[in-house]
Amino acid sequence: MQVNTTYEPYAEEPEYIEANRALLDTLPMDGVSRVLDLACGTGLLTDQLFQIKPNITVNGVDLSKESLDIGRKNFREKGLLVESQGELDTAAAEGRSAYMMVEGSAMELPYADDTFQLAMMGNAIHLMPD
Repeated sequence: MQVNTTYEPYAEEPEYIEANRALLDTLPMDGVSRVLDLACGTGLLTDQLFQIKPNITVNGVDLSKESLDIGRKNFREKGLLVESQGELDTAAAEGRSAYMMVEGSAMELPYADDTFQLAMMGNAIHLMPD
């Protein structure tokens, strides 16, 4: 029997979704077009953000290849996944929603300062060493 070790089953619970939606509803969204989703997992927080603020682009970063693979499949099916930073930049310039998910650490980001107007992290802050 294969056991699902991702965060996804818990994250699909209505209480979890409601709590994250309440968090997102508190964020200042004026002037936000580029977002960084740290410890993005399968992209559940970004999925909710797209419902609140369509026509943004999001860079998601997570350590878990398994979670990213699940998220990439889901966002590919929605037509929102892009595979390169160039594609994401093009979507941003055109005002289209797009999401790029990369494997990496939230502690070592490859992005220049002032790349994003908003950075968010859902339920992973306790995993950060600093």
